[in-house]
Amino acid sequence: MILLLAVGLARAGDCPADSDDAISQALAAAGAVELSYADVDEAGFVTAYESLQTMIGCVRTELTLSDAITLHRAMAIGAFVDGAPDQSRKSWGAIRALQPEWSPSDSLMPVGHPLREIWLSSGDLEPGGKYLEKSPPGGWGIDSARGVKDAPISRAYLLQGFDTSGTIVHTGYYYEPAIPVIEGIELIDSKRAKIGFDPKRRRKVRLWGTVGAGVMAAAAGVCFGLGADSYAKMQDATAPEDITSAQVKTNTLSGVGVGLSAAAVGTGVLVWTVTW
Repeated sequence: MILLLAVGLARAGDCPADSDDAISQALAAAGAVELSYADVDEAGFVTAYESLQTMIGCVRTELTLSDAITLHRAMAIGAFVDGAPDQSRKSWGAIRALQPEWSPSDSLMPVGHPLREIWLSSGDLEPGGKYLEKSPPGGWGIDSARGVKDAPISRAYLLQGFDTSGTIVHTGYYYEPAIPVIEGIELIDSKRAKIGFDPKRRRKVRLWGTVGAGVMAAAAGVCFGLGADSYAKMQDATAPEDITSAQVKTNTLSGVGVGLSAAAVGTGVLVWTVTW
């Protein structure tokens, strides 16, 4: 058995033609790992565990927390059966971090069983993270959390890389902090990485931007109305000081109205043309 720092580095030919199928196949393989372990099905386990490791590297859809937990649990069992207790411990450490309320059943880990001992020892793993200096242009995601720049130092984690449009360019399973080489992607300083397209964020920005533009447009209308009223009073005024006062007020209100109108138009154009 060769100790690896990462798994899930699939070749393109290993992946399904439809990238959306990869996460479904990875989760199905994870379920098969647990089932074959429970049934003591050695042949079934080998096939499922190999498929699980391959499909993780093929995933090109953003992981949910539930996905990450399912994959970590299967990887923990798989590493144990594969004779890699340290890797199993790190995967159980991920379960403890992501789902702290979870505890193993006696059927999965009987008292005194080596797998339960590994689970118990995973509670002693050192917390903390290591800063990943380089990232793809859209940043990293770790265990379903976007924009993360620190990789866990002692537990396993699922790492996803994004380009600026939000497209996933890498998925891998790691046991130690690592910056992978991504074919066709130039990594940049993580401080310059920008979280890519997020539909929820875009809807929120456009909603509040539109509301803000509407408020500014309404305020501009009020200023123009008050300015017109002030202009009419200026025309009716006879005293020089009244004329001067009305003229200043008219010019001020007109200027504010023009400024608010420009700001309203600019805000509207900005929130509806930028991807966000």
